[in-house]
Amino acid sequence: SPIYGIVLDLDFSNSTVNFSNPNQTLVVDYTNVATGAGAPMLDVRIEAITPYIPQSAATGNNQNGSVGDDLKLHIDSGASTLFRFSLFNAGTETLYDPGVDYSFDFVFYDLDGNVSNSRGADQIIFYSPLTYTVTANTTIAITQDSSSITFTGTAGAVNGNEGLTSFANANQENASVNIEFSNLSQFDFTYGAPNNGAQDGGRNLLADPRDLVVNGTPTQFVPEPTSYGLLLGLSAVVFVWRRRF
Repeated sequence: SPIYGIVLDLDFSNSTVNFSNPNQTLVVDYTNVATGAGAPMLDVRIEAITPYIPQSAATGNNQNGSVGDDLKLHIDSGASTLFRFSLFNAGTETLYDPGVDYSFDFVFYDLDGNVSNSRGADQIIFYSPLTYTVTANTTIAITQDSSSITFTGTAGAVNGNEGLTSFANANQENASVNIEFSNLSQFDFTYGAPNNGAQDGGRNLLADPRDLVVNGTPTQFVPEPTSYGLLLGLSAVVFVWRRRF
């Protein structure tokens, strides 16, 4: 595996949520996200690029932001929103660029549900180069084309869904995926809850940046250059093994 000048260990515990129902917008800012000795001062912003319109009982502010040191986003069943993730130098609008190779990763966990259920399934779509790891017995359906890769839950309800610091059983790990980025300070992703029935509440996307480990073989996804060439902050793609401080 390559040697990175910087491997970021992130923390999403310090969040500020700005949800505007009239404007159908959502912006979540995370401050001082990089931890560990010698860590740079960095902030993360996650903002809705397409309309964000939660209609379920749990609305925008109290269902987005932080769960412990994990990231949380809410979506209604049957809905989807395009989000943008940006990694900034702290207190600025300048995208992080340390001048050396760097990487960071998250474990998206509790990707469960099912499209045949009225609450739908957790589904996250990426359009940028990445490396992902799932278990050999994963319950996440993975599909890809030339421009995107999609992870969709199929397991129904998996117990233990917020603030996990370890996997209590194989079902939890099988419903999780590790996503690792290298040299990428901004990317777009879609989070949705596709279903085949009437709307029934919503679902939450949960990402742990520090504690969880998914055991499996890392696999690269690289979209065709014409598919991602216009994305901001995009740079060279390299194979990434999971690493921690």
